[in-house]
Amino acid sequence: GVRPAAVPDDVIAEAQRRLEEAVPGDGPLLARLVAWRESHAVAPDLLPSAISSLAEDLRQRTGRLFGLPEGEHVDFELVTGRPWSGFNTYLGSLRSRVDINVDLPVLSISLAHLVAHEAYPGHHTEHSRKEVGLVHRRHFMEETIFLVGTPSALLAEGLADLGLEVVMGRRPEATVAEHLRPLGIRYDAEVVGAISEAGEALAGVRGNAALRLHAEGADPETVIDDMARWAMLPRARAAKAVEFLMHPTWRAYIFCYIEGLRLCRQFVGGDASRFSRLLTEQLTPADLGAT
Repeated sequence: GVRPAAVPDDVIAEAQRRLEEAVPGDGPLLARLVAWRESHAVAPDLLPSAISSLAEDLRQRTGRLFGLPEGEHVDFELVTGRPWSGFNTYLGSLRSRVDINVDLPVLSISLAHLVAHEAYPGHHTEHSRKEVGLVHRRHFMEETIFLVGTPSALLAEGLADLGLEVVMGRRPEATVAEHLRPLGIRYDAEVVGAISEAGEALAGVRGNAALRLHAEGADPETVIDDMARWAMLPRARAAKAVEFLMHPTWRAYIFCYIEGLRLCRQFVGGDASRFSRLLTEQLTPADLGAT
């Protein structure tokens, strides 16, 4: 089975040490990193163009690598008042609606990952390919139902988080810059790449916050402070992360991302044909070698 585990303190400390070297400017690391991140907020009027440009490139790359069903389509909408940053609603008949939450400013440094995760080659791609291959051809009607917190959810979130890396490479920043900078959106590919690589280990600290809340019964305000300190976030973004962790539906779902990515990355191992299996076959964590 898959058993969640906290990111050790020494791993957090090492990631923060590497960030100390990577983040430009003077002063305390947290202040520098927050200022740098928030300086990449995308103006709301530019978001639709940025999303459209990235989505079309990702769609073409996904189609070349894995194939897409004829007639598939994704609509993107900007929404507010949600606990998540993005959400795919698969409508059936090869169509999806992807909602992007703009409660907080959307950052250019995470936009490509968000589009890849929700659409190409992530959730929409998986749903549409499985509708054709598993539902229509093999009559696996259970594939028309998606349940939260199940083994299939673990793999779905893992492959979606891995998607950008698979279609654009381990360091996609230069390609992403080609879409954003012509629109006047700030995105320094070299610095974004260095900071992303240095702070990669901090992605898992959302799981630490979930364990503090639900296994240890910690006060949410204390966990928000912990989250801000561990992940080097402004308090508003830490609070939004904790809001997701406290939602009755999503309280344990964070581990589908953390453990799912670890499992899928290990299984794929840089082999696109293995990623194609995740998009096409009815697999379980045990099939991927979960221990």
